[in-house]
Amino acid sequence: MGPIELISNLSRLISLSMRLFGNVFAGEVLVLVLLSIAPIFVFVVFGLELLFGIVQALVFALLAMTYVVLATIEHHAESASEADGGHGSPDPANHPAGATAGEG
Repeated sequence: MGPIELISNLSRLISLSMRLFGNVFAGEVLVLVLLSIAPIFVFVVFGLELLFGIVQALVFALLAMTYVVLATIEHHAESASEADGGHGSPDPANHPAGATAGEG
């Protein structure tokens, strides 16, 4: 199971890297094409590129944050189920201390 998890995490990293590179490269090519066609719109083109850059930064930050949260939740869930004795249920009724604490 370890190698599959490693490949999964590496593929996420490579996927995000390739997407970011492709988006930045496409933006630069678009700027060059638009400036070669109509150099009078320099400020408009750079304003659009700035807007696209901000949106890309937000999207990739959210994706990275989502991947980190998913990785920590899975790790936390595995730790909790191991500490629970393999039951995987955080229900206090499964714990001997929880069963006696509820009785009165």
